[in-house]
Amino acid sequence: MWPPLLAALAIVYLAAPLDVVSLAVIAGGILLNARAAAVLGVDRTYYGHEVAGLPPERITAFPYSHVAHPMILGNVAAFGGTLLNPDFASAWWPLAAL
Repeated sequence: MWPPLLAALAIVYLAAPLDVVSLAVIAGGILLNARAAAVLGVDRTYYGHEVAGLPPERITAFPYSHVAHPMILGNVAAFGGTLLNPDFASAWWPLAAL
């Protein structure tokens, strides 16, 4: 479900006139999410502790040293950043909300 939704979002967002602030917030959210996943590693990113039985481990590297849930924050910034573009938001806000 997610890849087609993300592709649709990208297509209609990029068809709207570009907004620098909106793009910066989206990029920041994606980078935060990517950094958090890199710090956790593939196994822990995909529920390794809960599903695969990996031992508990406290992660203290950035971004976990500053934010408790950086992947959630990154996703909110990336999707919410699209709504900072007024042309996109006026026509496509339901797609970003999905």
